[in-house]
Amino acid sequence: MEILKIAAIGITASLLVLFVREHRPDVAVLIGLAAGILILFSVVNYLTEAISALQALMDKSGIDLEILQAVLKIIGIGYITEFAAHICEDSGSRGIADKILFGGKVLILIISLPLLSAVIEIILSLLP
Repeated sequence: MEILKIAAIGITASLLVLFVREHRPDVAVLIGLAAGILILFSVVNYLTEAISALQALMDKSGIDLEILQAVLKIIGIGYITEFAAHICEDSGSRGIADKILFGGKVLILIISLPLLSAVIEIILSLLP
């Protein structure tokens, strides 16, 4: 099971960080970053499968490909934002983490505006 591998990486890295942080905080941050990258590589195949499944659903439904691209961008921005913010928090930079989260939310808002516009157009077309 892949989740056991992910959990093992996370727990091992957490224990290493716990032991190393007191003497070498810079190395502790790198351990956390390395663990995050290992976990990301562990799930890349699953992400590509999910994207393929979403694309197949979009093809069947006849929904425009641009909508799928926007949704994937939003999901990607969310994941990257959260990952980067947690790394900043782990290194003790909570203020920077908050600013990364804010930036990600603004980008998500901008990318979602065309989706919102499309939904409003659909609703208006259904009204008599």
